[in-house]
Amino acid sequence: MSWPIYYPERIKIGNLESDRVIVTLWTPVEIVTTDISTSDYAAAGLLYSPQGIGFLFRNLLANPKIRYLVLCGADLGQAGERLVRFFNGDVSALPETGLPSEALTKLQANLKVVNLIGETSGEAVAKHLKSLKR
Repeated sequence: MSWPIYYPERIKIGNLESDRVIVTLWTPVEIVTTDISTSDYAAAGLLYSPQGIGFLFRNLLANPKIRYLVLCGADLGQAGERLVRFFNGDVSALPETGLPSEALTKLQANLKVVNLIGETSGEAVAKHLKSLKR
C-alpha cells in the first residue's frame, strides 16, 4: 500500500522510514521545509481547518512508524490549537472525524505532538526535529 492514503498529491514526501510528520497549518510547506532535509521527516503538508483532521488522522493511522506530529506555521483556522488540545486529552476539541474512539485513543497513546505553532523558520523546525528521540 502506498502512503499517504489521502491527498498524496498535496503532501511533500520525505523519508518514509522517518517517524516524524510536519503539519505547516496555513503556512506554505515550501517556506518551512526549504531548510529541512527530506531525510528528517516522512511527510509535510498543510492543514487549513479542523475539518481536515479526520484525513490527517487516517494518514497517521495508516503509517504505524509515525511517532511525532510537528505542528508549525500560522494557525488561522485553529486546526493546530484543536490538535494540541486533543493530544492533551480533550477529545471534545475535535470535529466529527468518523473514526471510532479506539482509533482516537490509539493516536493519543502513540503520537507525541511537538507544538511549534507560529514558527515558520525551517531552521528552527529542523533543530526541533533533530532533537527528537528516534
